[in-house]
Amino acid sequence: MSAGEEPETRVSWADALDALAESYLAGATRSRPHHDRHLVLVHLEASADPPVGSLHLGPVLPDALRRQLACDAGAASCSPTTASP
Repeated sequence: MSAGEEPETRVSWADALDALAESYLAGATRSRPHHDRHLVLVHLEASADPPVGSLHLGPVLPDALRRQLACDAGAASCSPTTASP
């Protein structure tokens, strides 16, 4: 290597993904309150006995995990609607 040349820097796809995630999260902290930064959407079927919780577009949660997530969570209620012809 001659004087004035920079050493070659190797950047992997993992480095790029890490930089992308960090830049997104840095921007997200300015636009969202802290409690919304790590949001998990759980659908709860309260009419079942015991209640059944599942991740949004995901699997049904074991009862212990459902209770742990709901322990300190905020809640919003919404009811499904059916369209009439």
